[in-house]
Amino acid sequence: MFKGTLIGTGSNIAMNNHFQSIYGNRNPVSFFSFICYALPQVIILLIICWIWLQFLFIGFRKNSKKNQIVDDMLLNKYKQLGPIRYEEITVVLAFLALIILWMTRPIWHKMFKPNYVSDGTSAMLISMLLFILPAENPFSSKIVDRLVENKKDEPIRTVMTWKLMREKFSWSTLFLLGGGFAMADGVKKSGLSELLCSQLSGMQWLPPWTFIAFSSGIVCLLTEFTSNIATASIFIPMVASIAIAQNMNPLIYVLPVTFASSFTFIFPAGTPPNAIVFSAKILHVSDMIIGGLVLKISSFILCQVFAQTYAYLIFDMEGLNVSIPLAQIAP
Repeated sequence: MFKGTLIGTGSNIAMNNHFQSIYGNRNPVSFFSFICYALPQVIILLIICWIWLQFLFIGFRKNSKKNQIVDDMLLNKYKQLGPIRYEEITVVLAFLALIILWMTRPIWHKMFKPNYVSDGTSAMLISMLLFILPAENPFSSKIVDRLVENKKDEPIRTVMTWKLMREKFSWSTLFLLGGGFAMADGVKKSGLSELLCSQLSGMQWLPPWTFIAFSSGIVCLLTEFTSNIATASIFIPMVASIAIAQNMNPLIYVLPVTFASSFTFIFPAGTPPNAIVFSAKILHVSDMIIGGLVLKISSFILCQVFAQTYAYLIFDMEGLNVSIPLAQIAP
């Protein structure tokens, strides 16, 4: 359910990284276009998920006593948050600025030389700002008095510090993503993707929609047992090479494979959120299989429908020149 944006899940990032390495600033997938394509799917899947889980585990009968208990608990947790702080407002504004930079990159990237900036440039810029911006209102009387009294032994605290970064940052996620990108690059440069393509060349006679369903179906099964980033990093270069060999837009094959790698709803070990829920010892494996199987099938069908219909409205499936890596072409 995290696939609504380019940064929502590792497989989306792997897809964007692959296209960025091939097409550079001519990357057919922008932050805004991907949201336009993915968000409707996420909304539909959330509705299906809510209806199915409500029917399976709760039912539709009213239970005012239990509802009141839940409402009281949520209200109590909300009160414990306290009033919003200045540094929290700063982070929200910084995140909004980052989203704006991502969505407008097709416009402002033209001010720089080709392939000079990417979505990562915006992320690094905003991240560095958090190490500079103060965590307290610089115009408050407390800060002004401190500056007037010249208390050098009390430095102004910033929103982010290296100590906090070192302690709280998810380094395992960084290595997981980096390892996935390295694997994708290795698959491409070692010739493994071409080898797999040649092995699958016998399937080129199949209609595109059949091959899409077949490849994304394999990914859908594998992702229950392997990391979605690893699965996407192997299959994205492979299906992209097959599409280019057939003189087709790689997006036609890559989009459904990317989405299918995130459909991990059945087994606890499939993805960390599943493992966290299962570790609470409230659900059995059978509960997750029954609950997740319907979601997996629904997600797979919806993904195929969107790839064959809605994708053509959002992306220029017929206009992208796939014969040459556009990153090597001067504008």
